[in-house]
Amino acid sequence: MKKIVVSCAPAGTGSGSNLGMNTVDFAIENIIKENKLEDFVSVNRPWKSYFPNAKNEYPAHMERDFELGDIHYNNFNLLDDENELPKAVLYWGDFQHGLDYQVQTVNRIKKIAAKKGWFKDLNNAQLLEKSKDYFLLNKFFKKDELPFDVAMYGVTLFQNGLKDYLNEEYFENLKWLYKNSIFSKSRESYSANTISLLKNNYQDSFLGVDCALLNTKEELLSLTQKEPKEFDCFNDNIGVFFGRSTKSLSKIKLLKFINGIAKKSGKDLVRLPWNYFSGGLLGDNLGIYSKGLRNYYSLKGVEFTAGDILKGMSNLSFIITDTYHVAINAIALNIPVVCIYEPSPLIKRDANMGYRTAWRDKRALLFQTNNMSDFLISSEDLKNNEIRNEKIDNIIKLMNNNRLSKVLYANLHSIAKNDRKTISELLIKLSKD
Repeated sequence: MKKIVVSCAPAGTGSGSNLGMNTVDFAIENIIKENKLEDFVSVNRPWKSYFPNAKNEYPAHMERDFELGDIHYNNFNLLDDENELPKAVLYWGDFQHGLDYQVQTVNRIKKIAAKKGWFKDLNNAQLLEKSKDYFLLNKFFKKDELPFDVAMYGVTLFQNGLKDYLNEEYFENLKWLYKNSIFSKSRESYSANTISLLKNNYQDSFLGVDCALLNTKEELLSLTQKEPKEFDCFNDNIGVFFGRSTKSLSKIKLLKFINGIAKKSGKDLVRLPWNYFSGGLLGDNLGIYSKGLRNYYSLKGVEFTAGDILKGMSNLSFIITDTYHVAINAIALNIPVVCIYEPSPLIKRDANMGYRTAWRDKRALLFQTNNMSDFLISSEDLKNNEIRNEKIDNIIKLMNNNRLSKVLYANLHSIAKNDRKTISELLIKLSKD
């Protein structure tokens, strides 16, 4: 086993992968390569994004998917052998320490296990323990010993609610994990405040950014591209992707908003194929309603790669989306992004907000914390003609200001640059100890 183990969240369901999560893991791969730490650091996910079907066939598009390098898939067995443990574990991004995440992980494992024959001898409770041992180091917590250093970056606890902290075993486990961590930074303000509580440390800052923001624009654009000429329609136009909304978002009102921006900006609309590799993990929420968009281009019958998607994004004037990691990668590419969110979704739980009984939206946290609220649009705003038109006028006015590109993401880019340097120094130090 290598000295340092990086724990990444699973980035797929077995039938497709999440482009946003791939850019999260691409960042740590770039940091490892930049510092020539390949012999000291291994990057790990619990399971693969793709599994073959009954005929041992993979999806035709898989080979064009995101080209991450030497990632290990460990079926949650990474830390099972206590005679062979790493020097350090770095938790990299996502919900890995959330209590509900452990429950959802078990649900996903059950579906995948049925296909792969994994964990046949374990019931739900035993699977939950296995997940907690992996993500929360629960078995070491029970012994009150931590035989290696632990660090975490870009993590989030935003889906946790009061009910989770009323679970004494989980809360004490979480407190123990964070108190013993040598480095902890979350991707948003709610989790940063919670880390202060867990560590009983109110002097230091625990606020970082999403891991994907640690990619440079040059690194994102270095991915393999087929460069189909059909992507020319992206140039200086408006990219549109909706894959995370619920039924509380009025599609008719949304069309009026998107068409209003397109008309006032004088630009055409193009569908951003963010979900192309997702195998149903991300939907296409516009569906038939996309026919109501003015001057709207959608790529059909075109061969392209994840690199082409990111290159196309970099050529857009701006983007309108409801998807968190579309926004994150737009920020990394320095492209203005308008994000639509739902303050009152009609479903009980989803990836954007956790549970509606303790609503907290990750997109709202990102935009409101970083002075980007002008570009955060509520689904409720769209229902009122006066408010909707006011929002459109404000966005167009801001887009026409020459200083926007220098000011909009200045704070996020500065944090990302500083934290990448800090993480590099930490990994170098751990590799030498």
